[in-house]
Amino acid sequence: MSQPDSSHNNVFDRSVIPSYPHISLIPNIPDDSTLVQCWKYEYRRTAQQILSNIWLGPMSVTRNSLFLAESNIKKLICVTNFSVWSIMPQKLISGISHDGFPISSPHDLMNIFPQVNLLIDQAIQNEEPALIYCESGNEYGAAVIIAYLMERNNWDISMAFQFVHSRRFSITLTDAIGFQVQTYQSIYKARRDVFEAGSRNRMRRMRYEEEEEEEKNLTGEREGVAPFQDF
Repeated sequence: MSQPDSSHNNVFDRSVIPSYPHISLIPNIPDDSTLVQCWKYEYRRTAQQILSNIWLGPMSVTRNSLFLAESNIKKLICVTNFSVWSIMPQKLISGISHDGFPISSPHDLMNIFPQVNLLIDQAIQNEEPALIYCESGNEYGAAVIIAYLMERNNWDISMAFQFVHSRRFSITLTDAIGFQVQTYQSIYKARRDVFEAGSRNRMRRMRYEEEEEEEKNLTGEREGVAPFQDF
């Protein structure tokens, strides 16, 4: 008896997986060698302060009530997979807001960067410490902070990566995540160029209208005065 053809079963088709260009990100090596010596493997399980009132860490830190209290954390910002977010309690501790951005793949990061940027701005401006976290604290969480630094400080991806890496040495960006971050830079720069071009056009139009109004006023004054008068 012939056996059924199972050649199409459990076959992993790599052709359907999108490939991304490799983005070379050089880790930051601080001039102060003591910073490198002080970093220990277990620190990846804790959170580090990246900016004023902005912390980055793994999901496990959200259960560390002592850290949350000592750091006066007022906001939790979660960027993780749908499957993980579905089992996360929406409010972990009373008095701490919890914003979640569940995504299905790195491609979805493009949609949440602007929203997370606004939350980071609010945390900094209102002096309300926020913890940004993902499962490991090294990929999605790091990516949104890097995207924020690039847009707000007009940095490239390497500079922003090195800034965050110098504070949390365990961060890493896969090619897929790095590609989304770099693509976002092209998008917000194009949006900024359009806005600035529109502002320049408005300024030119305003100057033209002002000059035209001045010309009308001068013309009216000349028309009201006779060129020759008899005395």
